[in-house]
Amino acid sequence: MTIGGSPLNEITKIEIERNGELIATIEDATPGKLVEYIDNTPRRGFSNYRITAFNAEGKGLSRETEDYYIGIDTPLPPVVKKVVDNGESVTFEWEAVSDKGIHGTATFNTNNGKPDMHKWLIVAQNMAGMSDAAAAKVATGEPYYLPYRETFAMGKVKTMMWTEQTGVRSFNASIEDAAGTDAGSMLFLPYRDGDASSLNLCRLSLEGARTAVMTFLHKGIVGSNAVINVNVWEPNGEVTTLATIADGATANLQGSSVNEGWTREKVDLSAFIGKPFIVVKLEAIGEADMPVFIDDIMIDDVYEKDLDITMQTPAMVKTGETIPATVTVVNKGEMDVASYTVNLFVNGLLWESRQATEPLASFAEKDFTFDVPTDDSHPVVSIKAEVTTPLDMDESNNTCLAAVNVQGASGIIRPDTSAQPATSYDLQGRPLEGGARPAIRIINGKKIVVK
Repeated sequence: MTIGGSPLNEITKIEIERNGELIATIEDATPGKLVEYIDNTPRRGFSNYRITAFNAEGKGLSRETEDYYIGIDTPLPPVVKKVVDNGESVTFEWEAVSDKGIHGTATFNTNNGKPDMHKWLIVAQNMAGMSDAAAAKVATGEPYYLPYRETFAMGKVKTMMWTEQTGVRSFNASIEDAAGTDAGSMLFLPYRDGDASSLNLCRLSLEGARTAVMTFLHKGIVGSNAVINVNVWEPNGEVTTLATIADGATANLQGSSVNEGWTREKVDLSAFIGKPFIVVKLEAIGEADMPVFIDDIMIDDVYEKDLDITMQTPAMVKTGETIPATVTVVNKGEMDVASYTVNLFVNGLLWESRQATEPLASFAEKDFTFDVPTDDSHPVVSIKAEVTTPLDMDESNNTCLAAVNVQGASGIIRPDTSAQPATSYDLQGRPLEGGARPAIRIINGKKIVVK
């Protein structure tokens, strides 16, 4: 069979191109037989080859190879396996980048200074060049002690933290969402599916603790398949995964649900009591553009029953303005608290008392808002908040104090002090002798004249 008078089994020549440049012509090729060509002058770097056959009718279809690297290749970056904190030196261990593995030691006293993170870069090099760098990071300085708490208020981080990542994005402080009223949390927004970022605390000491429990809040997109791994790094370089949390699941496995889609997790760190220190790492693995939030990290020695109280007030108000006092009660104990009372003292007198109407779950919290009016009688208003419940096992955290300056003189307006003489109260709520002046207590929203 012929086409245009030329037989189909005829090949007049074969042309071989390298990166688009003709490097050889083979004119004695026989159809059906193996043809071999050796490139004795290859170019260093990536090259591809194109082969084209011709007959009397002209050029046929070409076949092109993939790109091949020719020459001694630049080594891949090392993979850091372990970072060991020896106190006065740091040892890095990485996987072999040649036939023989190696170890490196950097002299550095990791115990000095404030909490911090130091990073070393490790590269492999040969005659072809230098690899990309692999980072070895270690927390340094004085450890934090219990109790530890980080709330990311107003999108700021008050304790030293650091991040690691596999993609282009990592955890960052954000005001986009928050579990409470402090307008802040940590946000990880993966760029690609499977990207990971680890939010790492600095050194934490559990010295003196009977038990050590960490709680934190997290929030993800339902159905996003995001997970959070709770990892603990020890000075010997060992890393233990204590929990894997399905943050994007419809129902979280270990957490107790809180408002606005946030879930509180509880992780026991007691196994690490006695270690010089640990580094807690919260590693989130997510899907592209599906946010993962973390908020309100607390680590403390936990009792069965223990209420904690904090208070937020402005630093200064003007005469006649009301002082807003937000009192937060946190159940830091292992058991729910069925009933408790919150008392507010102003300038040494019991101003208002409220009985909680709902139980407070373990590691949950409840806000109480008080309004304290002012007049021109005192330059500073002292406020004390107190929480009481039967059988509280740690009373050291049952009170908190605040002092508010009032511009242009200062003090409180006592409601209806023209009533007949009554008993005044001191900072502990105990009656003062002699009934110095009348006092009105507010108990569960009702004004009661104390005789």
